[in-house]
Amino acid sequence: MNKVNPFKPNSPVPPGMFAGRLNEIELLENGLHQTKNGNSSNFLIIGERGIGKSSLLSLLKPTASGSIESTDYGKFNFIVINTVISNKSTLTSFIKLIDRNLKRELGKIEKVKDFLDDTWSFVQRLKIMDSGIGAARRNDEMDLIIDDFAYSLSETCKRVNNPNKGEESKDGLVFFVDEADNA
Repeated sequence: MNKVNPFKPNSPVPPGMFAGRLNEIELLENGLHQTKNGNSSNFLIIGERGIGKSSLLSLLKPTASGSIESTDYGKFNFIVINTVISNKSTLTSFIKLIDRNLKRELGKIEKVKDFLDDTWSFVQRLKIMDSGIGAARRNDEMDLIIDDFAYSLSETCKRVNNPNKGEESKDGLVFFVDEADNA
């Protein structure tokens, strides 16, 4: 019997259709478990075009957010930030994209909305710099943007893990960057 590959470039299959790759799924879930317990993990999924990398991420997203239970670790409760890079992405646009997607996800937690303006105020500075400076930027200005981004992201992580007054604690932040080979 001939089998057809369900994976097509730029069209991930839904998690319910996903089968196989149990070892990869277990490794990724272990990475989430380690991150939840203070040992941050990074992973890179590589493979031929159309082999199912984005579909694997589509399965991992609801696992990380707690929509479905993991095979070995119960439920996770991460804020999942999904970004897709294009070949036109710059470091500045990537930072803005992460900010925008993080605001969307944090906006779903109503009590967290109040601290967004303070925590992510660096984006306003980026917009001011974008309108006031031409395409060429000095390295030290980019260093300041990166420093502001790192500090704001760190503060957001602290706040998500140790919320104030009745807000729901999360396991942390998980970033999925798809099409990273376009960078």
